[in-house]
Amino acid sequence: MKVALLGVTSDFRTGTGRGVPIYIYELLEHLSKMQGVDVSKEECKNVNGIGESFSLYFGSMFRDFSKYDLVHNLDIRPIQLMRKGKSVLITTVHDCQPVTSPELNADLRHSLAGRMRMDVIQPWGYNRSLKADYLIVQSQLTMDDVVKLGYPKDKISIVHSGIDDRYRAPLGKQSHYGFRVGYIGSFRLRKNVGFAVNAFRKLGVDDAVFEIWGKPRFEYDNLVKLASGDKRIQFKGFAPEDGIVSLYESFDAFVFPTLYEGLCLEILEAQARGVPVIIDANGKVPAETARYCLRAKDEEDMAKMLQDIKDNGFDPKLRKAAMDYARGFTWEKTALDTLDAYRRALKMLRG
Repeated sequence: MKVALLGVTSDFRTGTGRGVPIYIYELLEHLSKMQGVDVSKEECKNVNGIGESFSLYFGSMFRDFSKYDLVHNLDIRPIQLMRKGKSVLITTVHDCQPVTSPELNADLRHSLAGRMRMDVIQPWGYNRSLKADYLIVQSQLTMDDVVKLGYPKDKISIVHSGIDDRYRAPLGKQSHYGFRVGYIGSFRLRKNVGFAVNAFRKLGVDDAVFEIWGKPRFEYDNLVKLASGDKRIQFKGFAPEDGIVSLYESFDAFVFPTLYEGLCLEILEAQARGVPVIIDANGKVPAETARYCLRAKDEEDMAKMLQDIKDNGFDPKLRKAAMDYARGFTWEKTALDTLDAYRRALKMLRG
């Protein structure tokens, strides 16, 4: 089976980072080691000034893909395969939030470029990408979304992303003063970090700290204002990749009150390190990820959950169940399930 993994140059440049970049890197690494599949990179050059989406669209236009059995578009970005031949086109859909919950993009509409991306480029990209012969999605939630958008269910495979092997290492011994709550992620509007800030402020204890890790972008300034006056809330900056495992372990609780996720590896990473995770019960989090999370109905409820963990610890049986479950999300399994999706697509579409 000859497979082309299609992306722009920056997609294949490094093995560090979060989200889609790490998915692309790990998938290439693990598929390349498997028998029965010959994987090649088809890299389209990033063109300054037009962005990744248009770089991929124009870069893929005149390439000859007819020599491949499968062409795998690794993100839901528009492509134009004019020399496809009989090859099967598969696209990975990581989530459908930009088109199913566009109200969560308000933080990106402050600039002309952001409005163009949200109102024109992404809807166009989704429309083109959903014309693929077959889809791979990250969760049941994303499958339900693409089916609502009109894609046939029998041409979709669910393939979960994995977590790094570091998260399956034996637990380290952490000692620190007081009670530590953590958040690691972006400050996009849909991450709903203000929910956690307000909840923590309701926690009436002095020996507690809320460490918030992420690049100071999007809603960052608003969150700093929201937290003003509470010295227990600390904005720590970007979480260093080489120390992130120990960082998770340093938390007594991890909060991730997101309003929408395609899968959400941060939740699984925290659970794999034995940390209880609290989410907003009103958010759209895939059932696969939320299975062992504590679900807060509102900010007051999250504060009560934090107080209970502080006073009584976390149920050891639930901790172990969550750890074992989260550690089952491996990149090896992602690659195997992707290969199964390839075979299913070829059998269905080429006989």
